[in-house]
Amino acid sequence: STEFSWGTRNQLIDSMSLPLGSIRLTRKFLHSDPVEPFEVANATGTIKKELERLPRFKSANMGLLGVAATPITLALMHLQEDKDNFSSTAGYVLTREAVSEICTNLQPMPVAERKKLPGLHPDRADVIFPGCLIIQKFMEHAEFDRLHISLGGLRFGYALAKLQWKA
Repeated sequence: STEFSWGTRNQLIDSMSLPLGSIRLTRKFLHSDPVEPFEVANATGTIKKELERLPRFKSANMGLLGVAATPITLALMHLQEDKDNFSSTAGYVLTREAVSEICTNLQPMPVAERKKLPGLHPDRADVIFPGCLIIQKFMEHAEFDRLHISLGGLRFGYALAKLQWKA
């Protein structure tokens, strides 16, 4: 699944989980290697349909923060960094154009070729393309031009909230 949360600097307003995980999309739609255009069209249609369930965001007043494996991997790929150099992605900003370019380059590429790409762990070569599609389509849907990469995930936020509550 893919989780979306929105709020202010100090307060979570709401969150929603959509059934749009990379593995789920791969298993359901992307059976060819490399993926066929009709498979991509079917996956994209499902992504767009699910994204319609989200509220309309005013991206001009908001920032987009990406955490976890797919955003970090896309940043590593864009930077052409070593797949294990996560720290190089902290605070990195991926543009919508960069995400689209990565998706465009991945689509016709067989998994065996993807495994050789800088920044991409070979174990994620089969699921990085649908993950990229999810991010690309969300950025288009919500009109975000930039994706800020964070190494702090749910556990980090929980720990931070607990520290602030005790202070």
